Amino acid sequence: MYGFRPFLNFKVGARPNSRSGVMLAVVLLLSPICTATSIYADQTYVQGSWAYTQRGDPDSPEHMGATPSIEDADTWLVVACSADGRLSVALVQATRFQFPIGFSSTLILRSVHLPDLPVTGKSIHANLITLDPAVMRHVLPLLLEQNQLGISVPETGGAIHDYTFSMRPNDVALAPVRARCLELLEHP
Repeated sequence: MYGFRPFLNFKVGARPNSRSGVMLAVVLLLSPICTATSIYADQTYVQGSWAYTQRGDPDSPEHMGATPSIEDADTWLVVACSADGRLSVALVQATRFQFPIGFSSTLILRSVHLPDLPVTGKSIHANLITLDPAVMRHVLPLLLEQNQLGISVPETGGAIHDYTFSMRPNDVALAPVRARCLELLEHP
């Protein structure tokens, strides 16, 4: 099972808004499967469609950012970076996905400027699908440069559910993830 550690950071140019409550709910939802650090986010900030925060020890914080789906505001793409540099990416539904999902399935990531990419998703709860961290560690730098990311999720009966996420702007919201979890890939 993939670990999931929250990510989100700095206060520069960001301001809290109505996404704060949703982000806090996402942080609380993920807490049982995260490390045993502080459950609560320090504060939630917003850049474009991204809500972001940090939590844990100030010397080695965990960061989390999330952006809602254009089709369903209760479904979020969450990107997290642990204090030890472990990347986690997940789809989180505020309550539960309204269709049956298998424990493991192949999701398709789509973007205008990149080829479709199959990635394994693991359903940990009825409202949480984590994406293969080994694949995401390599493709996330490319996906963060796109305007939008589409993710197709198959239900166990075969029907496909599509979610689209606005990826930009993310230079402030995802800066800690880039620095801690993606730096080695971007600057070999």
